[in-house]
Amino acid sequence: GDKMKTITKILLFTLTALLVLAGCTKGPSPNLCPTVCDGLVAYYPFYGDATDKSGNGHDLSVLGPALSKDRNGYQNHSYLFDGRTTHLRFAKPLPNLGGGPISVAIWFKVGSFTNSEWIFSDQERSFSLSVYQESGSKKYILNFEIRKNMKTWDRSYLHHEIELNKPYHFTGVVDEENKRMELYINGEIIKKRYWSERIPFGKNLVIGGNIHDIGKKNFNGLIDEVRLYNRALSADEVQELYLFTSAFPPAE
Repeated sequence: GDKMKTITKILLFTLTALLVLAGCTKGPSPNLCPTVCDGLVAYYPFYGDATDKSGNGHDLSVLGPALSKDRNGYQNHSYLFDGRTTHLRFAKPLPNLGGGPISVAIWFKVGSFTNSEWIFSDQERSFSLSVYQESGSKKYILNFEIRKNMKTWDRSYLHHEIELNKPYHFTGVVDEENKRMELYINGEIIKKRYWSERIPFGKNLVIGGNIHDIGKKNFNGLIDEVRLYNRALSADEVQELYLFTSAFPPAE
């Protein structure tokens, strides 16, 4: 059934990943996408480095973060950010994004917290993910937002309360056709909202920070995996992606 198909996918994907890590495959950035691959522009499983495993060659510059254990305990399968200056940077704008539909999926875990922190953002904050502490409380809020106008700070946003030191699978979907943004956590729809306009996406993308706030509001914690799509993922695809990436057994 579906469970056996998922297990077979995981075994094949794990074998391919091990061959890549062992240097047994040709090319610097082979396509390692195991599931939900249509429209995938960039894929970063962080298997020992920050190369793009979609096969599209959008490798990242590593500016400080150290390889670390991922959420399942596998060594060198995630990046640890110190909350000060460490971040990953895209060398150039990604193609096929701009003003079209976008989906971004990220496994992350927020560590110690001292300030509002950027997890993912482009230069104009046209699509961004951040976390902040609610004023006067100990609540930590995940903030997914899109900026609507270049001349103003008019934005549409969706919030969700999270806990520190707990892994989450975030998927943010910007559906251009239906003018809707959707926030998913761990494969489940949390909130959705209508929007009327937004600015193009993709210039000076940063993981673990924002190009304007380097050294001020950098992310503190772990980022396991990042995927970017040039289309709006469906609810079923988001759930499949979460279930697949959650199915790996913990390292002994």
